[in-house]
Amino acid sequence: MDPGAVVGADHRMSIFQLDDGRTITGVVSEENDRTATLKLLTGTETIEKEHISTREASPMSMMPEGLLQVLGEEQVRVLIAYLMHPVQVPWEE
Repeated sequence: MDPGAVVGADHRMSIFQLDDGRTITGVVSEENDRTATLKLLTGTETIEKEHISTREASPMSMMPEGLLQVLGEEQVRVLIAYLMHPVQVPWEE
């Protein structure tokens, strides 16, 4: 319902300002002394740390807000029930 309500450490977004003027936002999937690898909406990107000007943690989730607003109350109820089921079940309309 609210993707930004509680964002676990593994899913927190980071905002990187690079020395070439670009801003890259994603979830850090790997990091070492030399590089940081980010999961982006379009794939992954590895950044050399020497090119990072600033790095800021964002409270936002990668999951877009408002996805359920286009659904009716019954559709939301059915979707949540489907997602909570312990095994995959056939979709019923």
